[in-house]
Amino acid sequence: MMLYFCDNQQNYSCFRIAIITYVILIVFAAPLKAQNQSNQKIYEELKEEIITNPKLAKPKVIKLLEEAEQKKNSAWAAKYAILLVEISNRQIDPKNYYIYLHKTLEHLYQYPSSEEDEVNLWIEQGFYYKNIVFKPDSAFIFFEKAQKKATKIGYFGGKFKATNYLSYLQMDKGNYGEALDLLLTLKKETDLKGNPRETWGLYNNIGHIYLSIGFYEEAIPIFRKNSVFADKVGFHKEKLLSIMNEAECLLGAKHLEEALHLLKKAERIIENISEPHQISSYYNSLANAYAENQYYEKSLEVIEKMSSLQINIPLSQQNQQMIQKAKVLLHLKDTLAAHRVILVVEENIQKLDENSFNNALVLEVSKILMFTYKHQSDYQKAFKYAQIYQTRYAKRYNEQSSKEIYKKETKARLKSQEEKAALRESLFKKEASLNERNILVLGLIIIFLISTLILVGFILFQKTRYNKDLSKVNRLIKQNNDELEAQNEEITQQAYHLEYANQEIQRINENLEQIVEVRTNEIVQKNEMLKEYAFINAHKLRAPVARLLGLCNLFPLYESEEEKQNILTLLQQETQDLDKLIKAIDDAISSSEPLDRWDLENRKNKF
Repeated sequence: MMLYFCDNQQNYSCFRIAIITYVILIVFAAPLKAQNQSNQKIYEELKEEIITNPKLAKPKVIKLLEEAEQKKNSAWAAKYAILLVEISNRQIDPKNYYIYLHKTLEHLYQYPSSEEDEVNLWIEQGFYYKNIVFKPDSAFIFFEKAQKKATKIGYFGGKFKATNYLSYLQMDKGNYGEALDLLLTLKKETDLKGNPRETWGLYNNIGHIYLSIGFYEEAIPIFRKNSVFADKVGFHKEKLLSIMNEAECLLGAKHLEEALHLLKKAERIIENISEPHQISSYYNSLANAYAENQYYEKSLEVIEKMSSLQINIPLSQQNQQMIQKAKVLLHLKDTLAAHRVILVVEENIQKLDENSFNNALVLEVSKILMFTYKHQSDYQKAFKYAQIYQTRYAKRYNEQSSKEIYKKETKARLKSQEEKAALRESLFKKEASLNERNILVLGLIIIFLISTLILVGFILFQKTRYNKDLSKVNRLIKQNNDELEAQNEEITQQAYHLEYANQEIQRINENLEQIVEVRTNEIVQKNEMLKEYAFINAHKLRAPVARLLGLCNLFPLYESEEEKQNILTLLQQETQDLDKLIKAIDDAISSSEPLDRWDLENRKNKF
């Protein structure tokens, strides 16, 4: 094989190039693969850290994003940018959310993203429209597109997130039945494929739907089970949220003391929570539980304690906190203090648009202001807020009526699902019993057939055994005769080859010096051709390639169409020059003439 490559100059060059390329791939591919594996490990660790401690993870991700941008690695830059989008989402930071969302888009345009990255981006865009600019219809389009794409490519994590967000949108519209259907379609798949956090999230959302439509007794076991599950896997935030949801259900079901006891026990979990809005939510729930149990001084004490923490919480939670405080102050007969507190909430509401607050919030504020202005004998303003209260109450009554309809519909749907499940179970049992009987009959038939086949086989075996022994003896005799003939033939062939070898040795001895001289001249000539080819490759071929690369690097720097057209013209000229040079080299090789750097220019001018 090596002699063949040495005799054929072109094939030998290709063989060398292949070997060099293989070595380069081994040398450079291994470190790149290791680097990608290291980056992927860091990326997965940061995703976990964002869930537990986004504040600590943020500077790490920013540093990695800057490094990726410096190295012009758009693939990893896009991944790190979308992590910062999620951090901004968790920290309720609309400004940075918008900045990093557009940075993600910018890097994804430069890098052909994976289908999973596209799904994640659509989900984040949907979240932006849902929670930042309050355009639920636009959010619905992105979530639905992400859900369909994730289902098509089998990306369960993306399908899980998108379906959950679609259920949130349905709940916001009051379509609790549709929201429950969406979540129940995920239930079986989540039990099989979901990680602990996804499993917890799904059951929490199902419980939240029951809570929203007033199925308190049905929701309590779901949140209680989720609380135990979160404690088992070490999810502190999720455990606290499950406890707060369970306490809300207990309050709705009028198990007031049990709800208060549950929340007081959960206070030790706050030490493991770092997110301000969750701490605020817990203290709001605790203050509400004290108030429901008519421990108004304790409720006010909790609210004051929460205010003294000076944590940064969303405006919606601040409003809820102040409304709770105003209601407690009213129960404590401090109407003027309650009036001052509720005026701050009203000012906050005036700053928001209609999409940024719910009807229940305005209803509570107008009710308290109506009472406080009446207490101050300012009947004109009391009448004004009484009218607002009536208007809002009518809207709330319609919402409650719709909720009752959905409640009845959901009850009917759940009952129908239970009946279908019972029917499926009954059919399954009947089918299993029928299958067992069929399997028994089939087994007996198979045993009979196997027994019959064994008997027939034994008879045939005995019958053919004698014939086989006889034919075996005949084959042995024939085989011995064939072996003798083959040995005679082999001896004849060996004699012929020996005579031919002697003649060949004699001929080689006679022409040995001549062959050595010819081979030496051929090797010298080929070495000269290799040197000439190396010079042409280093000087003639490299020059237009370098000019092409330089023009390619200059192209993005120019902005005007005229300058870009000039660059394209130069690129075309250099490409044509390179094509002529390659054709000249090919012409020289095809004509079996030695490569000559001086003759190459003459050949080039022919094209």
